Amino acid sequence: MSITESSSVEKSRYAETEIIVNAQTELPALLFTDPSFDKKSGVWQICAYINKSQAAGICSAELDTGLSSIKAQLSSFDGKNYSFMQLKRLSSVNTSLLKFEKTCTVLTVLDIEKGKTYFSTISALQNTSLQIEAKIKPHLIFSVKIENDFENIITTAVQEVLENEGFILGQKAQFIIKGKVTAAESSNAAGFFVKPSISLQIINTKTGMSESSYSKKYGKWGHKDKENALRKAFVEVEKDLQDNLSGIFR
Repeated sequence: MSITESSSVEKSRYAETEIIVNAQTELPALLFTDPSFDKKSGVWQICAYINKSQAAGICSAELDTGLSSIKAQLSSFDGKNYSFMQLKRLSSVNTSLLKFEKTCTVLTVLDIEKGKTYFSTISALQNTSLQIEAKIKPHLIFSVKIENDFENIITTAVQEVLENEGFILGQKAQFIIKGKVTAAESSNAAGFFVKPSISLQIINTKTGMSESSYSKKYGKWGHKDKENALRKAFVEVEKDLQDNLSGIFR
């Protein structure tokens, strides 16, 4: 917005371009009054307000459509066929439910009773999703195969993540987590240094196709002898997998 002033004693002010209002809110049906100029303070002013009933209607419509879709998706899990892709679909459902929780929070501000009703529905759908996930996981059998592992550190870490997630480890696996650790080595007068990286894939043993993947490069770790430098580097990879590998199943 640019303001010009005439050279006359009585100065006049007018806006040559449109006023752009930056509203830091996600509330729907947000309206603004026309701008006005306060001569005493020399400041342009504008007032924002909400049409509560219209805003509540927008939130309710979004929740009705979204939650109806999620109910249909959850009802499609028949409890007979179990697959890794079903877990990915559940992850998408859970992400959507978190989004609708935010919409419901806005609705609660506008209409607390309606908000409570939708929150109850969302909570029930989240519980249903967890129950379905708990039924699927025991039917998915995994094995782990890591190349260039050191003292079985990475293999053990991946197996522990799988068990913590509720999966089964076995010989007749439907899925293999195949991985390779690359350790770039260097040395100087101070000792030996190792900079590791890892690449993992979940392979469907029936199709040979990758269902999901995880990869990361790490910093350089050193020690006065090579064995301990390798151990420190692999322990760093282990910590990362314990903290972050579970995301590969979502």
